[in-house]
Amino acid sequence: MELDKELKLLRYDRELTQEFLAEKLCVSVQTINKWENGKCLPDAINLLNIAQFYEVSLDDLMKNEIPNALKKEKVKKSRFRWFSTFSYIFRRN
Repeated sequence: MELDKELKLLRYDRELTQEFLAEKLCVSVQTINKWENGKCLPDAINLLNIAQFYEVSLDDLMKNEIPNALKKEKVKKSRFRWFSTFSYIFRRN
C-alpha cells in the first residue's frame, strides 16, 4: 500500500478526524488532506511524529513507498536510454 492510502487507513481505523489529527501533529488540516490524497509527502520529522502517534514503526509506515520510488526511477532511466539510442541513430545518417 502506498503511504497516502496507509495514512488514510490508519486514521479511519481509529475513527479520527483530519482536524483532530492535524491538531495533534501541529499541522494544518490542508496538510493532512494533501498527505492522504497523495499530493505531497510528509517530511522526516512529520513521518516520525505520525509513526509515534499511531504507535507503528517507520518500516511499517513506509513499507511500500521505497519500491514505488525505485520503479519510477527505472522508468525514467529506460526513457533516457531509448532517447539516447534514437538520437544516435539519426545522428549517423
